[in-house]
Amino acid sequence: MKKEQLGRVTLPSGVAMIMDAGLLNLWSHDGAPLMPEGVLSDEAATASANASEDFRIEGPDAEAAGRAFDRQWHPLFLYDIPGAGVAAFKASFEEFTRSQGFRAHLVSQRPRISHRKRVSRSLEAGNGAGVVQFHGIPAIAIGNLPRSRELPLFGDRMGKGPFPELWRSITLEVHPMARVHESVDVGEVAVDWARLMVVDVDSLGAWRHDEPVDGMADFVWVRILWIDEISHEIRGFALTLSPPADRRCPREAISRT
Repeated sequence: MKKEQLGRVTLPSGVAMIMDAGLLNLWSHDGAPLMPEGVLSDEAATASANASEDFRIEGPDAEAAGRAFDRQWHPLFLYDIPGAGVAAFKASFEEFTRSQGFRAHLVSQRPRISHRKRVSRSLEAGNGAGVVQFHGIPAIAIGNLPRSRELPLFGDRMGKGPFPELWRSITLEVHPMARVHESVDVGEVAVDWARLMVVDVDSLGAWRHDEPVDGMADFVWVRILWIDEISHEIRGFALTLSPPADRRCPREAISRT
């Protein structure tokens, strides 16, 4: 199928992040990398996540040991080790390096490494492209991109099979006249909310995940229908969020009917 232009992206920082927008409630940018309340199943899990430690691998064989240990993408850093598992994790690393003859050890990073700094370290380690982990979730950072012009974003649909309208690939076009000589596998992106996006890394510092910037809400009307398996009748219900006549109102004024 013919590729479709989805839009354009501006990258003032020269760094694009490829990630699931639905997971950005977990992104702390340049703040402490803490797990928000209510995301995990219980308070104990949240407390363990927020007691996590980040480690740098140091020693003469640090990079070789990190690649051989192969727990995370970055060869010199290990992020988001839950507090409840830190002791066992350190013991596992020590046993591994001893058995393999690597001269390397873990050094806890205090304060912990912010998500924004992880982007910079991944770009350095990956020569301009790399995986960025936040709370165990992978995203992709691509650097050295044009800062002063819009870049078109294209999508290519499956075209056939059970899901012909879904996307096969997404392309950010940097140089329209350039020919592709090589493809490099940078890594994987977690997509839990089906909202893959390409965004300038520094715009993430202003992201407000669930709250509207102006404190207002829009009119929403939803009808849900299904077919009864026994009677084969169409059944359903409607959910309406009803603001005043101007169709915009403070969120607290919305009523459900």
